[in-house]
Amino acid sequence: MNSAMRNVILLRDFLLFRTYLLALCVAVAGTQALFAMGLVEGVKLKEFYYAANIIGGLVFGIGVVLAGGCDSGSMYRMGEGMLGSWAAVYAFGLGAAVTGVGVFSGLRTWLRSFQITVDGDVATLVNLLGWNRWVFVSIAVFFAVLGLVLGKKEKHQKGWGWRASGVGMGAIIPLAWYFSARSEYSFGFTFSGPTANLFTYASAGIPWTIDWGMLALAGVPLGAFIGAIRGREFKWRVSPPPRLIQQFAGGLIMGFGARLAGGCTIGQGLTNSAMLTVGSLVTMVFIVLGAWAMVYIMFMRE
Repeated sequence: MNSAMRNVILLRDFLLFRTYLLALCVAVAGTQALFAMGLVEGVKLKEFYYAANIIGGLVFGIGVVLAGGCDSGSMYRMGEGMLGSWAAVYAFGLGAAVTGVGVFSGLRTWLRSFQITVDGDVATLVNLLGWNRWVFVSIAVFFAVLGLVLGKKEKHQKGWGWRASGVGMGAIIPLAWYFSARSEYSFGFTFSGPTANLFTYASAGIPWTIDWGMLALAGVPLGAFIGAIRGREFKWRVSPPPRLIQQFAGGLIMGFGARLAGGCTIGQGLTNSAMLTVGSLVTMVFIVLGAWAMVYIMFMRE
């Protein structure tokens, strides 16, 4: 997502952002279909805490550019042997933990006092517009097919192209909702909460058990390691000290922003946006704006 957001404004290259949009369409179609069929129940939807969503999203976007990757991007780069990403992920967990249960928890609670609901329920496009879920499934499928048909043809490249990547990433989201709900973990695939929980679990035994989200999180660098070995791309790499410090700082900022906003580019930008929650959609918009602002400051300002 860092490269996707950066390339739009810096290079006018929409390839990776198109991949994200395709993934979102697939995720919306699959997730809303599961809900319409009653296969996912009892999940916790993200509230529309507009102040926390906006501020947290902006801060997270800034941190993404500083760290050179979002939290999910940094985690899969851990599996590729990039030690700078290890520093970013450690800092992300630290920032998320102190914002969730530490010194910044009071600020988080206060910002979450500003909330918008729809007739007392979590604000979603479903209850806001009053449309049947199958309408949203149809719209998402239409745009997914349209993108696949009209999208630019790919040049020969190693690995998956944007079409396979978008469909693959999008399909993970409804699968995660389905399996997490059956293990009594009602949050789907997200990074900020489980990362904070891993840190507080290791340091203070809170929460008292390892849950589905924490195990799913641990699978990301493991899966990336397997993919890197199979693709002959694994190599231990160390960032120069100034870059390492910047990645660490970016990770801290991301963790802070993600816990304020209630999620990251995956948790809010895909998992909960697939639920059509208004807060998640707003958060993702401000993550992109924050990233663009930092790209301008770091790479484009004269």
